[in-house]
Amino acid sequence: MLASLAVLAGGQSVRMGKDKALLDIAGRKLLARVIEELDGCFAEVLIVTRGKRRYDGFPARLVADLIPGRGPLSGIHAALSYARYPYAMVVACDMPFVSRNLARLLLSEAEGYDAVIPLFRSRPEPLFAVYHKNCLEPVERCLQEGRLRAVDFHPYVRVKYVPETLFQSIALPEEVFFNVNYPEDLARARQMAAAKNGGGRPPVLCITGTSKTGKTTLVEGLIRELVARGYRVGTVKHCPHDITLDAPGKDSWRHAEAGATVAAVDAPGRLAVFRAVEYEMTLSDVVGHMSGVDLVLAEGYKRESYPKFVVGGDAALLDELHGVLAVVGYEAPAGLPVFAPDDYAGMADFIEETLLGRRKEA
Repeated sequence: MLASLAVLAGGQSVRMGKDKALLDIAGRKLLARVIEELDGCFAEVLIVTRGKRRYDGFPARLVADLIPGRGPLSGIHAALSYARYPYAMVVACDMPFVSRNLARLLLSEAEGYDAVIPLFRSRPEPLFAVYHKNCLEPVERCLQEGRLRAVDFHPYVRVKYVPETLFQSIALPEEVFFNVNYPEDLARARQMAAAKNGGGRPPVLCITGTSKTGKTTLVEGLIRELVARGYRVGTVKHCPHDITLDAPGKDSWRHAEAGATVAAVDAPGRLAVFRAVEYEMTLSDVVGHMSGVDLVLAEGYKRESYPKFVVGGDAALLDELHGVLAVVGYEAPAGLPVFAPDDYAGMADFIEETLLGRRKEA
């Protein structure tokens, strides 16, 4: 089912004292965590903001509350108004451990209903739920009448409630519905993320650009320079086409063909693991499998929200990308650093300072 994802980021964050969407948890902004976990399930991503507030660096369409100042119900109204598809998944931006599996389950239950809402401890969770555009009129009526709870329109639509007994095998409710409102919540979320990620995920730098601009050459050069400085580097190459990763006819290939979910090849000094997946993984998914590295260089992934080096400085590409740190070429828009294609030392200095937290000594 084609559906929209709408992340609500229009709150004032009064209890936190700063914009919750931009808080850092395990090396990623809170808003980025939500989008990266759920993006692959949806045909479009919206960020619902308050007024003209903008979030640079996120691969999403920015929209504003049409009836502002009335809490999350205003966000649900805006999400359904702007969504290009009949169904929209509405998610609060302050939920750092949202679940793709649960989102898929809710979408699969949506046909014939106007809202599909999970229950946690017998209470509805309306800010991690699927809504049909049929909800728009009753939501708007509630807003106009001053009934502003996110559940006040439920009596006027067809709601399917999904009890936690039906999804606790695919998602941990205590994590999925944990939200960050106060500084102590943020501290707890960081502890939880560190425990889940074995101390935190490595930073990621995407190397992107148009075809035949030297992306792979740049990745090779950066690997050599960073390894020489003592860093452990992981890499991932995005391939948009269906290819055979293993060698047809080899034992591991035969294991996978027979139905193995995971097939591994263990050899002296090397380990290869081939895993069958039901959907195209996001970069966040892949990085989650990369333990024991200090930095991940990702070739491609220009639509992801991670920081980027753009090779070649193509003006049209730069206009459409978010999160660009620098251009590798010979010219760039004002304000962006420019590195010569073979200035690996200069680029490594820049990476150390901006992503690895190590400043070059004067």
